[in-house]
Amino acid sequence: MFLTGVYISVRQDIAHIYHNDLTGLSSESHATTMLGTIATLRETLDFLDRQFESFANAVHTNAGDDTIQRIQQYIRANCGKTLKLEEIGPLFGYNSSYLGKLFRAKADCSFNEYVDRVRIDEAKRLLENSSMKVYEIAQRLGYRDVDYFHKKFRKYVGLTPNEYRRSPGGKGQGW
Repeated sequence: MFLTGVYISVRQDIAHIYHNDLTGLSSESHATTMLGTIATLRETLDFLDRQFESFANAVHTNAGDDTIQRIQQYIRANCGKTLKLEEIGPLFGYNSSYLGKLFRAKADCSFNEYVDRVRIDEAKRLLENSSMKVYEIAQRLGYRDVDYFHKKFRKYVGLTPNEYRRSPGGKGQGW
């Protein structure tokens, strides 16, 4: 009975904390019935082990999506800082290698490519709405080398930062 209570409590906590309906897994009533018919402690522990592994898989699937969204939010908020998987991974409870794979699978691009895209989008915004010089924008966005910034900007936009600023997309401000 004690283990049945633990099972029900864990199942309810997981559903509440992770906003997971746990559809497709054993229902509480099914699990309670199963636990009531199992004869040995070993069989009971094996059953609970399988159930908890199913919970972990269900949570992991959703947690990966949530983690990537939180990391993307972190990148947008800190795009001017040094952003490396080796430093961000531990902040979100992942090792950098696994996080890189998870990020690519969930975000459809690599971590570094996502960082570049965020920085270039912010650079475009600054070019459109400020009189900051290109080297100032590059520094503000974490690029130590303005030539590297030019190269990245051209790769993603197809124009240099100054060409973009003078273009209709850059509102032709011509600073």
